[in-house]
Amino acid sequence: MFVEETKVDPKNKIMKLYSRNITYDSIVKTEETCTYTPSKDDRNHTDFLQVCKVSTFACGLTSAIDDFIINGFKSNSDKGREIMESAIQLVESEKKIQLTSNF
Repeated sequence: MFVEETKVDPKNKIMKLYSRNITYDSIVKTEETCTYTPSKDDRNHTDFLQVCKVSTFACGLTSAIDDFIINGFKSNSDKGREIMESAIQLVESEKKIQLTSNF
């Protein structure tokens, strides 16, 4: 099980997502931070930074557990990015519908 927290700074257009595990945290701890910021190169794009920290406390299994978690993290990071992109497209299409219905 994970705890997640989202912080949004509308003034600076920054969104940060934090998550950490609360189950099995005596064996392994994972902490993930995803940050969305306006692109410095193109104002129509968003920069995405994802950082994950893994700490393992199981003697003799540390390397195997780290590899398992890191591989899962890599696999799931693509899925998470796709979900966020779909959500953004949905919001943009709803915004366009609202703008056209106001005329």
